[in-house]
Amino acid sequence: MRSNYKILYRKEVGSFFNSPVAYITLVVFLLINAWFTMSTFFLINESDLRTLFSIVPIVYLFFIPAITMGLISKEKNTGTLEFITTLPFSDGDIIIAKFLAALTLVGAALAFTLVHFITLLFIGNNIDIGALLTGYFGLLLVGGVYAAVGTFGSTITDNQITAFLVSFLII
Repeated sequence: MRSNYKILYRKEVGSFFNSPVAYITLVVFLLINAWFTMSTFFLINESDLRTLFSIVPIVYLFFIPAITMGLISKEKNTGTLEFITTLPFSDGDIIIAKFLAALTLVGAALAFTLVHFITLLFIGNNIDIGALLTGYFGLLLVGGVYAAVGTFGSTITDNQITAFLVSFLII
C-alpha cells in the first residue's frame, strides 16, 4: 500500500512558510521564550535551561492551537476539503500530512531555541548534555501531543477561531 501523505505534507509546509502568520507566530514564540529565559538568567545570575523547559509548554498552549486552527477548518470553510477528498488520498493521509506539517513548524520553533543550548555549551562548565537533549525531546513530544489535539480541534468545526478555542480548552 502506497502512502500519498508526502505530497500533502509538502503542500502544507509550503503554505505554512508562504504565510506571514507562521513567521509572526514563530517570532512571538521565540520572543516570549527568550524573555523568560533571559530574565531569570539575569535575576539569579545562573545559566540553565530549566526555565525554558518549564515555560515552553505554557507558551505551547497558545502557539500550537494558533498554528493548527486552520489545518482542516480552513479547508472545510473554503470548500477545498471536498476537492482534496476526491483526489487519491485517504482520510488518514490527509490527517497525517497536516499533523506532520504542524509538528514540523513546532520543530522549527524549537530549533531556533537551540541558540540557548549552544550558548550554554560554550560558556558553561559541567553541562549534562543528556539532560538537555532529553528536555528538548520532551518538548518535541509535548508539541506533538498538542498538535494532535489541535488537529482534532480543527476537524470538528469549520471556523478557525472555534478550532483555536476547542484546542485550547482541551489542552
